[in-house]
Amino acid sequence: MHTIHIRNISDELFEKLSESSKYSHRSIAREALVLLRDALDANANEMLKRRRIIHDMDSYRYNLKLDEI
Repeated sequence: MHTIHIRNISDELFEKLSESSKYSHRSIAREALVLLRDALDANANEMLKRRRIIHDMDSYRYNLKLDEI
């Protein structure tokens, strides 16, 4: 298991994290981990969707016949 330290967090961001942790009944550290994980998962899923769309578009383009262009 690894440890990460975050410095220079603005008061506004810390307050948001604190409120979120209270609402979720988690410690601030646990809430930060959950939010970070969820953000990274969402980003990975979005990138995967984009890759699939690009792949589908490329497949369609390469399968067109010359008279269809």
